[in-house]
Amino acid sequence: MKTATAPGTVKLSSVKKSGKNKAKVTWKEIPGASGYEIYMKTGTSSYKKIKTITKGKTTSYTKTGLKKGKTYSFRVCAYKKIGKDSKLYGGNSKVKSLKLR
Repeated sequence: MKTATAPGTVKLSSVKKSGKNKAKVTWKEIPGASGYEIYMKTGTSSYKKIKTITKGKTTSYTKTGLKKGKTYSFRVCAYKKIGKDSKLYGGNSKVKSLKLR
């Protein structure tokens, strides 16, 4: 029986406006992570997964289609693939928010 160690907690570097109606989310790479899941919420809604990144070396994502005047909050979680269909998750990053002006 194999056991696996969960990846570490992601350190979110920044969430910045990136052109019109876009936000660029960047984070520090977690050694050994298979990929990352990015979650977003608007205002007081709950978090929804908006993207699964399947490459552990990828450390940024640009979200498009955002609306002016709204506040968006992002968090990122690393995962490690276990077998064919399972994932082992690390902790969620701290939340960073951006208000589009």
